[in-house]
Amino acid sequence: MRTLAEETILLPIKVKKVYKILSNIKNYSKFLAHNTSDWSFDGDVCSFLYDGSTPTKLKMYERKSNEKILIGTFGNNSVDFDMEFLMFDLENKGTNFKMIIKADMNPIMASMASSFMEELKIDFIAGMKKVLNLPLDEEKLKKE
Repeated sequence: MRTLAEETILLPIKVKKVYKILSNIKNYSKFLAHNTSDWSFDGDVCSFLYDGSTPTKLKMYERKSNEKILIGTFGNNSVDFDMEFLMFDLENKGTNFKMIIKADMNPIMASMASSFMEELKIDFIAGMKKVLNLPLDEEKLKKE
């Protein structure tokens, strides 16, 4: 698996709150509201349209309480990828949050997909911060 996008940020809230919101797959429609529509949910699986035309299904494959969540594509998708969320409790300082997007693809496909995955990462983190009522990183948003 190749890492296509990765970011570590400090969230000034408790790890339990970060884990709670990330472990509910229904919240992902709020995190990715910018470029998605037609969300549906079935247990640990969600499906949606990306940019109005690309059907995508995600499944929550792994949860480790207050530490890790692994989400990946499920079924037939135009691009198969995993999103791994790691949370590190920093006590009173908050939560060190790391998002990693990986895909199993050749170098040419990886270079083509990396900008899409970078955009997905930026949108996801901005949406998550919005849901958590945290300030957005204006510098990264200006790049859009």
